[in-house]
Amino acid sequence: MAGDSRDWRALALAGLFLVATASGIAGLLVSLGAENTFTGGHDMAADAVRRYAPMRHLLLSRGIREIGYTSAARTVDLYRGGAFFRAQYALTPEVVWPNIDREYVVGDSISPDALERLKLQVVEDFGDRLLLLRRR
Repeated sequence: MAGDSRDWRALALAGLFLVATASGIAGLLVSLGAENTFTGGHDMAADAVRRYAPMRHLLLSRGIREIGYTSAARTVDLYRGGAFFRAQYALTPEVVWPNIDREYVVGDSISPDALERLKLQVVEDFGDRLLLLRRR
């Protein structure tokens, strides 16, 4: 008799485990198919790859392997560095540094005033507020 209650407990625990596992898997599958509401459904990584593709091609063809990055500051605030991290991702295998201490610098949405203040000159304008800059 005591063995029967243990068998039922084991079966009940196994059943609960299977239900919980199935529920978790179902929830995961639903969330994977859901639209990304944080970015409005945009694939930010794919957008960055498309945006930076012409610059990446130019850098590779010129043998430039390291490049700085700015959006008007001497260094990137890495706690607010989403655009910088997307540039790093899209420009791989180039090494993108979070400052302007390199010969060439990515200029992301940078104003003419900031170019003057940071002593940077435009090498190439790729449109979409994306510039290849060089230190003066």
